[in-house]
Formats: sequence, C-alpha cells, structure tokens
Amino acid sequence: KTVGLATPKTPIRRFDDGVRHLVQRMVGFGFGGNVLVSKHLLAAGWNICEKTVRNIKREKRAAPAVVPTPARVRHIPVNPVQAHFVNHVWMMDITEVKNFFNTQAFYLAAVFDAYSRMPLVAMSFDRTPSGSDMALLFKKAMNAFGTPTFLISDLGGQFVSKIFLKTVHRSGAQHRFASVENLYANARLERFWKTLKRIGLLKVIQPLTFKDFETRTAIALYYYIHYRPHTSLAGTPAQTFYDAKAIAATAPPRGLAGQVVEPSPIDIE
Repeated sequence: KTVGLATPKTPIRRFDDGVRHLVQRMVGFGFGGNVLVSKHLLAAGWNICEKTVRNIKREKRAAPAVVPTPARVRHIPVNPVQAHFVNHVWMMDITEVKNFFNTQAFYLAAVFDAYSRMPLVAMSFDRTPSGSDMALLFKKAMNAFGTPTFLISDLGGQFVSKIFLKTVHRSGAQHRFASVENLYANARLERFWKTLKRIGLLKVIQPLTFKDFETRTAIALYYYIHYRPHTSLAGTPAQTFYDAKAIAATAPPRGLAGQVVEPSPIDIE
C-alpha cells in the first residue's frame, strides 16, 4: 500500500565537510572568537550561530573530498563618548610602530568617526608628524565627508599647536581634549589601533621598511573597513557609515561525513 520507500528519508541536519573545513581554516587563520567567526560568515551570506562554530572548533580537522575553491575571481573594488549619528563625533590620534631592527619609528595618523568606527582618512609618516600635518589631515577629512559636531583629541603637541587649533576653530567644530585620566574619552580609537596592529601583524612581525609599513597598513585598513564585521555594529564600519544593507544570509549546504562536496562560493585569501 505504499509507493516508493516505505520509510521516510531522514533529513540531514549536519553542515557538510566543506563548511566545517572553512570554519576550521578561519579559526586557524585567527579571524577571532566564535562570535566574530559567525559574524564574518553572516556578512558573507551564511547563517551559522556561534555555538555551532564552537562545536566545529572542537572536532577533528575536516578533510572534504573536494577542497572548496572560489567560484569566480573576487574583484576588490569613566563615561564613554556618546555618538548618535555619522559625523557627530570625530577622533584624531597618532600611533607609533617600530621597524624590525628597532632603529626607526613609523607613524600612522587617522581621523576616526566614533559612531560607525570608520577611519575616514589616514596618513603614514617616517618621521614625527607636526601640527601642520594634522591640520592638513583634518582638512582632507572635511573636504571628503563634511564637518563634525565634535572633535576629540589628546593633549599631544600636534593637537595643541596654533595652526591646528586655528584650523579646527575655523571649521566650526567643537574641539574637546581627552586627558590621560579619562580613559573612556578616546577608548574607541585606542581599540581601533590595537585591532589594526593585530590584523596587520605589526607587533608580531615588525615592518622592515617604510614601504612595507605602508603596504601592510593599507591592506589592514581595507579589510577592517569593508570586510570585518564589528561586534557592536550591525555590519562592517563601511556599511554603518553609508547605511548600506548587509547580504541576506542563507543556511550553508548540509551533508554526511566523507561525502563529496560542491565548490564553496566563499574562500579565504
């Protein structure tokens, strides 16, 4: 009295080996914790919760019958600061990185939007930047993105120089200073420096030359702005700054252990 199989086919509820292999590679490459790996995949279009990532991390290394390959070439086109919208609060600061032989220091200055965690403009130096350099950097940010309501900086010599103070005053922005005791005033920018150095491995493998410093910093900035989902935001800094919608995520393919998998549309370089 039945047609076909008498017993129903059990649905596969397990993600296939290709998905597990991808997650384990991301963990090995140091993409972050369970939540950050899950957010990376969510931004790329696969919906995997952080608990599943944690369970896959504990498993034996997956070896799919077909290693996932890219389907096509990807073309790379004690009170916190309250920022309520884009261009509400900007921050400016300078960070220092020593070269490999510890004989020279390289500097990176940036204008940072506190609301979207977006580095708007950055400039690298092989010498200590001056107040004129910071004034020029601030002008470039205003020409590209408009004038902020507030600008926060520390009490460094560049930011209390006459030319920089005059530039900020003429722009109409309200200049506020972050003291050494108030760690929360520029905590977002300090966290950005720490993340950027970790992405570019600037502390683990120090740059040999100034050109090496510029190249690695540019790659790290591009990844941070366009591809790294921020845990406090709904997406990447660029998506938040431009109010862009994230990719609609779907469930990754499922399969049994050892089963041949299709090439993955997601790959890591």
